[in-house]
This record gives sequence, C-alpha cells and structure tokens, in this order.
Amino acid sequence: MVVPENLPKNKTGRETFSKPFIGLISVTFILVLSVGFLMWGYFTSQVIIEEQGEIIAEQGEIIAEQGIRIEEQEVTITEQGTRIEEQEETIIELGVTIATHREAIEGLGRMVEDLGDNIQLLESADLELKAKVDALEAEWERLEALGGYREFNSVWELQQWLGNDPTSENQYITRFYDCDDFAMDLTLAAIRDGRWIGLFATDGHLKNFTVIGNSLYEIEPQTDEVSFRGDID
Repeated sequence: MVVPENLPKNKTGRETFSKPFIGLISVTFILVLSVGFLMWGYFTSQVIIEEQGEIIAEQGEIIAEQGIRIEEQEVTITEQGTRIEEQEETIIELGVTIATHREAIEGLGRMVEDLGDNIQLLESADLELKAKVDALEAEWERLEALGGYREFNSVWELQQWLGNDPTSENQYITRFYDCDDFAMDLTLAAIRDGRWIGLFATDGHLKNFTVIGNSLYEIEPQTDEVSFRGDID
C-alpha cells in the first residue's frame, strides 16, 4: 500500500491519517475481504459441484447396473415364461395321453365284460349242446329198440317231410341259435319220426345229410334245400 506524503501531524507532532484516507483503507479492506469470501465461496461451490457430480456419476453407474440387472431379469422371466408354456403344453399332452389311456382301459374293461358274457353264452350253449346230444342218443336208442329207422324212398318224400318239419322256421340268433342248433334239431326231429338224417361239418358250418338208395344228399336245415352229393357205390 502506498502511504501519501505530507500527512498531517497531531499535537504531539506525530503524523496521522486523515479520515478520508482511513475510510478508503476500510473500503479497500472490506472489498478485499469480500472478494476473498467470494473466492472462497466459489471454490467451495466448485468442490461441492464436483462432489455432487461424482455422486451423480456413481448413481448413474448404479442405475446402469440396475438397468442391466433388470434386463437380465426380463430375459430370465421370458425364459421362465417359455418354460412354463412348454410345461403347459406337456401337461396338455399328458392330459390327452391319460384320456386316451383311460378310454383304452375302459375299452378293455368292456371287452372283459363282453368276454365274460361270451363265456357265459358259450357255457350255456355247451350245456344246450350236451342236452341235445343226450336227447339224440336217447332217441336213437329208442329207435333201435323199436326196430331201427326207415330211409326216405325218394327225394320227393324227403322234401315233403322237410316241408312239414318246422325246424327251418326257427329264428337265427347269433351265438344263441345258429347253424349247429338248426342241424341238431333237424336230426332229432327225424329220429323222433323214425327217420335217419345225419350231421356233418363243412368250412365251420354244420349241415345235415341222408341216404336215399345209393345216393348221398346234403340238406341245409335253415332253408330245407336238398343237394345231390354223389353215389355211394
């Protein structure tokens, strides 16, 4: 600071500063002090701004990391959704398979029931067949005791006898009354009438036959149709 020359002196002879000069010095000091405070405030705010910037940068990094984690979680959720859809499809397929197996089991159950019914029918048919065989044997024994059977003299006589016999009028019922029942009933009716009509099977089908003279004739018991099969001699 420059001190002015020729300063006024006090009563003791010492040099003194004038009031304007002191005021100038005070203002200068205040200005310097204010500038110092302003500079301090500026640098302090810069430090705070830098710190805030660093905090914001750190938070930005955290947000970026969280964004990455969110994206990864979204990918995981998408993958889990895909797996859930696949599992749902698998469950649906299993449901269809179970339903198919259930239907198959029910079908097998019905087949078993049908087999049981068929077994009962076969057992019943077997009993009926044995009863008819026993009746044939009994009628044959009775016929022999009376002197034996009488042959048909002609095809015409055979056809007349078949026309009067009601066997062909019986109703055909599958597994209940079929070809073997027709044939055995026709033979039984003939034996009871003192005639002779036999039984034979061809291609799993039971029919009747008889001998007229030296000729063999086939009889279809369901229709009374008579067919020449050949001569015996």
